[in-house]
Amino acid sequence: MLTSVTVRNYRSFVDPTQLLLRPLTLVFGENNSGKSALLRLLPLLADSASDRSRGPLDLSSPSVRGASFAELHSRPPLSSRPEIDFDLSWEGGNANDLEYRLTVRSFPELRRNLVRSFHISTPGISLDAELVPDFEPSAESLPYRIKRNGGEEERLLRFSGLTPHPAGQGHLDNLRVEFRLLHDLLALLSDGVQWLGSVRSLPDREVAFWGESPSQISPEGGGTVEALVADQLRQRRLFPAVSEWFERVLGLRLDVEARSERFAVVLSPLSEPTLRVNLLDTGEGITQVLPVVVAIERARPADAGRRLLALEQPELHLHPTAQRSLGDYLCDVASAPDPPRLVVETHSENVLLSVQLAVVEKRIPRESVAIYWISSHAKGRSSAELLPLDELARPRGWPPDVFRERLEQSRELVSSRIRSGNS
Repeated sequence: MLTSVTVRNYRSFVDPTQLLLRPLTLVFGENNSGKSALLRLLPLLADSASDRSRGPLDLSSPSVRGASFAELHSRPPLSSRPEIDFDLSWEGGNANDLEYRLTVRSFPELRRNLVRSFHISTPGISLDAELVPDFEPSAESLPYRIKRNGGEEERLLRFSGLTPHPAGQGHLDNLRVEFRLLHDLLALLSDGVQWLGSVRSLPDREVAFWGESPSQISPEGGGTVEALVADQLRQRRLFPAVSEWFERVLGLRLDVEARSERFAVVLSPLSEPTLRVNLLDTGEGITQVLPVVVAIERARPADAGRRLLALEQPELHLHPTAQRSLGDYLCDVASAPDPPRLVVETHSENVLLSVQLAVVEKRIPRESVAIYWISSHAKGRSSAELLPLDELARPRGWPPDVFRERLEQSRELVSSRIRSGNS
């Protein structure tokens, strides 16, 4: 499992910034502080780990919204070095532990972004490689100076996305063995991230079913209804779990209606089971949270492909009571055996309080939770501070003025009532 990502010179994160991937990682901060940019680093790396990526960083990834390398890079005067540094760490137990550090550099004159250097370390292996200055700009395989086992040599390597491949045959077999674990882990990463953006689009009123469930849900929530229909008609694992959450939290039961060759997801109040309402005609909170619950339930099985979830504002349009239930749900998922990793960007005080309560009541281990506060500083610089939970589940270093607005408004309201009563 990928356990941490560190980045430097990425957007407003000029200094090395680490994001721990605990079973439940919560990311808080003011608007425009860099929360979304940090969370979207996960789908960017997943897309860049794919063999389909045209460069070390997949600039066609939806997570970058069409940004160029120069726009992803920390801009002058914050940084003048045209490079972005990444550090990925996996922990799988001894032989499967691995760290992969790499520096991606922009070569504007070549219209290419290349891996300038990288480092691989795992038990028994430590390898450093650096791009040789004199190389053929149009070549697919490039010369790297490799240091390992106390020796140094020059080898031709090619990259598919973030993944290095030795070029040639024969004498490079040994190097291929050393790269094998990295290749496998990057392949898992490329298929392992489910990202949901902060605004999910409205579902279709009816969908066709072609026999297969979509491999993933789009960042806008597309494919949610299709996944539910496919499961209801074939597997019967996902649909009951999602419906159970809606019954418990919102008092609504889900069902699928067949309409000729198309299908619709409908909801019925538990108090009025004969009243069936199309999903599209329900409240915005329901349509916004449905992709979140479906994505999480798809990730829960140990053999699921996309077990790292990057979720932006899953509480969107939910009533505070439902937000608390959502926080409880996140804790239940994160505290289960072999849980997926949930990275959640949120503004919800109710979600935070529900997680704190779950820690105090020992429904989730304290070490399974990471809470970050993202701050913006002078000249557009951002930082991410990990706020450890103390024995009473209080985040150490929590900014004192956050979530005080409700208290201040209540005081102002009471004072205004007193003044009005005395006038």
